[in-house]
Amino acid sequence: MLLNLAGQSTGLLPGGEVTRAVLVSEVARVEIGATIATITVQELIYTVLIIAAAVPGALRHSFAAVGVVIALVGVVAITVILTVEVVFQRVLAIVNRVPIVGRYSPDIQEIHRDTVILLRSRETVRWSLVSALQALITISMFWVVVRAIDPGQLSWPDAAFVYAVAHLAGAVSLLPGGLGGFEAAAVGMLVALGFPFGISVAAALLQRAGDKGLGTVYGTVAYLVARRRYDLSHLKLVRHGQGKRREQRRSAPAGPAPRPA
Repeated sequence: MLLNLAGQSTGLLPGGEVTRAVLVSEVARVEIGATIATITVQELIYTVLIIAAAVPGALRHSFAAVGVVIALVGVVAITVILTVEVVFQRVLAIVNRVPIVGRYSPDIQEIHRDTVILLRSRETVRWSLVSALQALITISMFWVVVRAIDPGQLSWPDAAFVYAVAHLAGAVSLLPGGLGGFEAAAVGMLVALGFPFGISVAAALLQRAGDKGLGTVYGTVAYLVARRRYDLSHLKLVRHGQGKRREQRRSAPAGPAPRPA
């Protein structure tokens, strides 16, 4: 829990979501692919739940039905790539042609293997209730913020619909923490639902301050505690070739144990 909170300190930076995976990998001495796989599965489940919560509100507004369907198709496509071996190998062949990304092919394969294991585990389904609770709390927070500014004008299903569109827009924008993409989509959707522009901007900014802003504050405090407790002063952000070394260890013949230095 401490390392997970510490990972929130970089939520507004590029690739900030990976920080908690790096911290856990460093402290627990496990493969980085295994920890990133947990985040991949968690984000997939969370996104599916956000989209599911948006369906009732989307059905009220025909102009958004296509967007929700496209988002759902995108999530399904990512799931297929990660779980269907033939599709994954074809995508990996394309990735290997990219000069920089291709160097991390062993780690990508490690993420793929661990993701498949997690998605097939009953424990993953059982603990998905936590992601469901997270989705409900996040949407409710957005709903409360808007109602505090303009009482009685936004229903919970519509709040779920607006938040889902903004969340997906922030994700596909590839900007640090989805900054800009989330706010623009949230403002646009609220205006489309009849809210004044000023109220829409205020709601989007307050939501961000309560989400990423507060997370950065308590995440920084947690990171300082974790840094001291686990001696993270020489933290390596990327351990290149871990997946490859793991495969080499698996395939290496058994031999005498090395003598202690």
